[in-house]
Amino acid sequence: GKVHSNMAECHLRQERWSDAIASASAALEADASNVKAFFRRAKAHEALGQASAAIADLQSFLRAYPGHQQAKAMFVRLSSGGDTEMPPPSSRPAPLWTTAVSPVMQREWLVGCFRLRVD
Repeated sequence: GKVHSNMAECHLRQERWSDAIASASAALEADASNVKAFFRRAKAHEALGQASAAIADLQSFLRAYPGHQQAKAMFVRLSSGGDTEMPPPSSRPAPLWTTAVSPVMQREWLVGCFRLRVD
């Protein structure tokens, strides 16, 4: 459960949205009480323009952490959008770390993600 949830976070940081959703879903299949996986999957759904799926995951997350400011703001933003599905973001500039950091350092960071502690 925790390993898949941590992998989802790594995928989010790399903007690999579909992989993040798959990893978060695997985390929830292994441990349905892993609420962080709901939030991580919601962030990926939002990035893909899947507002209704993101809202459903946020509701599950906010039941466990009702005071989480980032999740509440995301929920309000998605809920007030009117449409249940949003268009995916148009061409966004690459994150700074992908242009300012060498490919070798990017791989080392990714390897470090998979070495996250799970205890």
